[in-house]
Amino acid sequence: MNKKITTALVAAITTFGVYAQAPAPCQGHEKHECAKKHENMTPQQRAEMRTAKMTKDLNLTEEQQKKISKMNLANAKKHEAKKKKMEKAHAKAKEKMMKEMAKNDKQLKKILTEEQYNKLLQQREAKCKEHMMKYKKHHKPHKMHGEKGKGHRHHHHGFKPAPVEK
Repeated sequence: MNKKITTALVAAITTFGVYAQAPAPCQGHEKHECAKKHENMTPQQRAEMRTAKMTKDLNLTEEQQKKISKMNLANAKKHEAKKKKMEKAHAKAKEKMMKEMAKNDKQLKKILTEEQYNKLLQQREAKCKEHMMKYKKHHKPHKMHGEKGKGHRHHHHGFKPAPVEK
């Protein structure tokens, strides 16, 4: 979770810094089914699932199960708290960045001709596609819970530039 948020923020900030303008939106990226399932689980459910897996894999005794269960629940609760804190921080940072990008986009529209602005939008879209190709090349999907060929997908939160006025 931390790595995904950090990667998304770095990619967005890098794009913003390089272009000083809004990136074109990227569509069609979805979370892996397994990640969706875990996202909806409570810390208690995650801890129980983890304990059950460890019990099966490691042949834990009842005494070990009780200790591991307690530890897994404490860890799951800490993780949930950190996750919520990070999501809030990410939302704030994203909102701030999107406002700055929208402001820059409006300034660009005032400075550029309609033809130049449309060309810029095309370049942004091409850059977005190029970024996704590089990402897919360097970040091969990982297998989760024995599923072959399925893994996480990078998720972009696309910014839609202001429409071109005619």
